[in-house]
Amino acid sequence: MPKKIILYGSSRTVPAFRKTDDILSWIRRGKLRMFVFLNIAEKTMPSDIVELLKQKEGRKSASHYAQVSRAIQELEVLDLIACINPKEKTGRFYKLTKQGMDVRKELKR
Repeated sequence: MPKKIILYGSSRTVPAFRKTDDILSWIRRGKLRMFVFLNIAEKTMPSDIVELLKQKEGRKSASHYAQVSRAIQELEVLDLIACINPKEKTGRFYKLTKQGMDVRKELKR
């Protein structure tokens, strides 16, 4: 059983994976996590992903923002994505890290 990483002082944790296969499995187990990960581009804001999610599902939900933010936190803790402008409180941009690009290539195979 992998160790757990605590998310920003909260009670939620993320497994600390060592192998790419474990990361791939973890991403695939969450539909929203997979959607967020596959839709991170060079400069992506969480609100951009929420808009894509609304288009996909055809309904609006206020909880999308919280769910997308949580998925982004989980992916960021595992060093799959990185915040480009971390000092900003709102309007943060995210991009894939080198490890994230490698994992995405494996996911798309």
